[in-house]
Amino acid sequence: RAITNASTTRISVATFCGPSEDAFIAPAAPLVDEHHPALYRGYEFGEFKRVIWSKELKGKKALDHFKI
Repeated sequence: RAITNASTTRISVATFCGPSEDAFIAPAAPLVDEHHPALYRGYEFGEFKRVIWSKELKGKKALDHFKI
């Protein structure tokens, strides 16, 4: 149960939500073939977080770091 205030907007924030640092993220093998190649290399979630929090993005998207 939640007690809400009818005169203000309710905001919910998910925290500590995500896979473990060593979870391997990659395209699903059945979806990748010679006609549908992977666009990104596989990586551990911890590496993804390090890229996001690094100062090296310089305006680029984090996923650009993992493009093949």
